[in-house]
Amino acid sequence: MESSRLPLKLVEGSARESVEEVIQALSINYPEIDWKNDVDEGLMVKADQVHFKNLIFNLLENAAKYGGSKVEISSDTQSLVISDDGPGVSTQDQTQVFKKFYRSSVGSKKRKGFGLGLYYVKQVVDVHNWKVSFVHSILGGASIKISLKDEG
Repeated sequence: MESSRLPLKLVEGSARESVEEVIQALSINYPEIDWKNDVDEGLMVKADQVHFKNLIFNLLENAAKYGGSKVEISSDTQSLVISDDGPGVSTQDQTQVFKKFYRSSVGSKKRKGFGLGLYYVKQVVDVHNWKVSFVHSILGGASIKISLKDEG
């Protein structure tokens, strides 16, 4: 993907169904998390569905690992927002976490990882011409917004 040689198989699919599949998989390892899928049933995403589900998996798993006890994913007509009720991400870390091998100073020493999950998210977002950003969290922790409109 880094070399931009990865061929994408763009297929339109239900964002809500993809999120539900990921939540079901993650709830096995994180049964203590109160998962909420608030993605609109009509939201369709034209994407490489394997990478799209992996993107969702990485974001939801990070929210479960480093957040509190609640993880919510919501949508509007062109974006997804993943929120948790954990300690949040510092302004300094927000500018760095999408870099390869970067690990946030909050909670990362307690959890295993290589600093590649959010880097991968950024690569998937970029190859689809989407945008990723931190936004105000309705749950008080971290919130990441994926703007699904092709910006290219």
